[in-house]
Amino acid sequence: MEHWRWRGYLAVSMAAAGGYFLLPGSGSWQAGTLLALNVAALAAVIAGVRANRPEGAHIWWVLAVGQAVYLAAWVIWYLYPSLTGAVLPFPSVADILYLFSYTTSVLGLGLLVRRRMSGRKGWSGSMRRSSQSVSGCCPGSS
Repeated sequence: MEHWRWRGYLAVSMAAAGGYFLLPGSGSWQAGTLLALNVAALAAVIAGVRANRPEGAHIWWVLAVGQAVYLAAWVIWYLYPSLTGAVLPFPSVADILYLFSYTTSVLGLGLLVRRRMSGRKGWSGSMRRSSQSVSGCCPGSS
């Protein structure tokens, strides 16, 4: 079975993410670990799309673009001070890339949910009931 691949990726990524917090703060080891985790996430999405050829693969490519832009933002965030010796200005190109990556990732996740829920009856009804229950819990909302 091919389950060992994603389980192995999950185990290594979780160990690296946990190890990230054990590293000295704001050091190059932390930066390298963070960048490596982002590269691994991007590689995992791309490898998964290529290996599984899912229907709606374009949605996964949208998520891959979001991850790639997020990685580019982190690279700028960490390399700019190292290369220039100056603090990254605000707002910077990295900030714009972060915002774009968030937007792209939310779009991809929304498309995944929409694809998964298409064909199911009651989607609009359950959304309406959910919004009514949330608004009913909040004082002053109607």
